[in-house]
Amino acid sequence: MKRKEEWLITISTHNGSQAHRGHNIRDERAIKNQTHIDREKGIEIWKDEKPRDAYERLFGQAVKDYNEKQTRADRRIDNYYNKIHESKKQHTCYEMIVQVGSKDNPVSDATSREILREYYENWDARNPNLELIGAYLHPDERGSIHLHADYIPHADYEKGLAVRAGLNRAFEAQGFEKQGKSTPQMQWERSENDYLERLCRDRGLEVEHPERDKSPEAKREHEETLIYQANKDLDRREREAADKEREQARKSRALDKQEKELSEARQTLNKDIKTVATERDRVEAVKAKFEANRDVIEQVRDTADKIRSFRADTFEMPAPQGKNIHRGYYTAEQVRDLVQEINKSREYARNVEQSREVSNLNERMERASKQANQNIREKALDRLQEENRQLQKDRDFVGWLERNYDMKDIKKEYEKDKEKEHTREREHTHDRSTPSR
Repeated sequence: MKRKEEWLITISTHNGSQAHRGHNIRDERAIKNQTHIDREKGIEIWKDEKPRDAYERLFGQAVKDYNEKQTRADRRIDNYYNKIHESKKQHTCYEMIVQVGSKDNPVSDATSREILREYYENWDARNPNLELIGAYLHPDERGSIHLHADYIPHADYEKGLAVRAGLNRAFEAQGFEKQGKSTPQMQWERSENDYLERLCRDRGLEVEHPERDKSPEAKREHEETLIYQANKDLDRREREAADKEREQARKSRALDKQEKELSEARQTLNKDIKTVATERDRVEAVKAKFEANRDVIEQVRDTADKIRSFRADTFEMPAPQGKNIHRGYYTAEQVRDLVQEINKSREYARNVEQSREVSNLNERMERASKQANQNIREKALDRLQEENRQLQKDRDFVGWLERNYDMKDIKKEYEKDKEKEHTREREHTHDRSTPSR
């Protein structure tokens, strides 16, 4: 049959992971670097509700009822929107992009707009568990006119929060359940495509399906390619996981070594601190004795300075005020005793200076210990953050595989391939070991 460009068209629906309201409403902050948008053309906003407002409308009462039943403060939900926004597995809002025609085989804007408008108006009837909060018609981008439909999946639960945001649970509530390799999301997308195709046929537009029109052999080859690629990715991920485990073990050993060295350094430091403390106590005792006799020592020192200017064997020394030292004459031997006492006082003074130096040394050692502990904590924190990022990437990849493939079938195919390789190796070994006649 001869192809008729005026009525044989293609359609497409793309269900993204997260909505981008700033782009959809043409917020200048979001589109300032998007050169594919023709700003002279306008867009049509059929529906627009802020996600936070929609969450309060959909889940506000359920969250309130849930919190009233909780006796522990840590189990209450302060902000359900923030809870989903911070989740690694969920998104606050999802988006479906719908297009009629293509760049190579376009449909008039009027016809495309009419079909997309009817598709939008019947959304709630088709999808009672996918709350439509945004519908934006974009004729200002390159290619065909298309519709952005932003929605929040929700479903009822028997335990815990009565109404929650959940994509797969919402699909299941609408009757789409997993069948073999076909996930609920794949079945829902196929249903939406079928409805869009009916709208096109009602207007005399026949829809072709390049992917569906492939021969069984081509489809099987395509599936085998996907399985092969998935197996390769699985092998690569397993190797990377093993490498990461070895690297983590190496880092753990290095950290244990650092902790051991730090422990030994702390023991040495504690020992030095005890020694310093003992010396400090001794110096403080000397200092206290010196302070108690400071005025006597000072007067004795002044008297000794005067003694040096005399050569006589005896001389008169005034008694210090307030002290039990009599005024009178002293012999040279008594003067020598006084000089010895003065020297002892000077030794006490030197001990006081040593005490100050010991105190400064103690402060420097404490600061060095705090800095060493801080450096080790920062290194350990950086290591744990890097490992968490790597583990998150692995979890995201496993989640992607589970959403798009049946892991049981992939593992079966992988085991079959391994068994075939083992069989070929055994046959090759047997052929080499069998002597030729």
